[in-house]
Amino acid sequence: MTTTDFPTLAQRLRLPPEANTWQEGWDESATAWETAADGFRARLNPTAFAQSLASIPFSREIQSRLLAGLALFADPDLCQLLWHCHYRLFRSPGALQAKVNAWPLLPPDLSPHSQLFLVYPLLLGVPELRAQYHQRGIPDAILANTLIDIELWIHAHHTKNGHWGFSEHRWLIQHVAANLFAIGRLQYQFGTYRYPFTAWQQNSTGHIVVLAPADQTIVEGRFAEPEDAAPGWTTTYRRVHASIHGHPVSRVGTIEPAPVTLPLDDWQPVLEQGDPVLALHIPASGPLLPNACRESLAQALAFFPRHFPDHPFRAFACASWLLDPQLQTTLRPTANLVGFQRIFRLQPVPGGNGQQTLARIFGSSDIDLATAPRDTSLRRAVLDHLAAGKRWRTAACLLFPADIAHLTHP
Repeated sequence: MTTTDFPTLAQRLRLPPEANTWQEGWDESATAWETAADGFRARLNPTAFAQSLASIPFSREIQSRLLAGLALFADPDLCQLLWHCHYRLFRSPGALQAKVNAWPLLPPDLSPHSQLFLVYPLLLGVPELRAQYHQRGIPDAILANTLIDIELWIHAHHTKNGHWGFSEHRWLIQHVAANLFAIGRLQYQFGTYRYPFTAWQQNSTGHIVVLAPADQTIVEGRFAEPEDAAPGWTTTYRRVHASIHGHPVSRVGTIEPAPVTLPLDDWQPVLEQGDPVLALHIPASGPLLPNACRESLAQALAFFPRHFPDHPFRAFACASWLLDPQLQTTLRPTANLVGFQRIFRLQPVPGGNGQQTLARIFGSSDIDLATAPRDTSLRRAVLDHLAAGKRWRTAACLLFPADIAHLTHP
């Protein structure tokens, strides 16, 4: 099988300069292409391709778009580029090391389907991914629920850009690398705890207290910001004789000015920065029903020790605009978002700002308060908050395995 060197291919396809990241490992994949080409092309046959994706519940519209996009690979250079991407993801060096973040979209004028290109290396890895799932005894239903996220992001690209495409390969690589799993309403990703808080558990009762880091200026229960006019106070966190002395974080995410003392003969650390956690993600796949989230968390608590005993974790963790505790005082008490927050232990985060809030709710962080749409209760609440001179902030949360046993349906 004839191969094309990367500079020639890049010039012919008019690839942007950032496509040079694809050159890494090109000679290795080209050598493999010489013997793998016929079998790989067979996987691009519409019938074979459709069969390999049959277990993923894509809508008919997306199935049709994906099948139509296979026309891209009648071009031998695009077929070899697809092979190279697939090879880097699933054979060498592996999905999480393949520098996928730097992969660009193909030029939109190359083909009506060119901006869908980056979904195909992921989809062609589904058989390999399914084999990994089976090795760990993970049901195909979890695979289907995880990969349906691809459809959500294809639609998001269309909504934002007015044409069909796929530009969230940087995120979806977690899915096909078996590093993220959708279990019911929520998604879970292997990760480490990012923030400088420390959690302690009382041996005699199981009670958990989260303590703030030392030497932080606190204003209104959160980390101080340059814009703050109000004076703040400074946290302490230290060992005093046989006790830990620090400032606790309330469940609603405020750092309390009254310190606590935890005797070390009855308290032990259960989480600190850098410890393994399961990072929570909240796909935009429907209403954020608190009961569905509780059920997902309970299922996840059983799922990971069963299928990944080699990946122990200390807690569930998340950072999001959805966790800003101010939402509890601006939305109605029965709002799904409020119920969702009350499942967790909320935390402020250093440098949290409202850009994500605006981007998620209005599509852009640059909005005009006078003209921004007020067509939902959430949008009205967000705009009224800003009009009152207040700010939105990203926040974080924790949930410990011991907490899940105490979750009750309201």
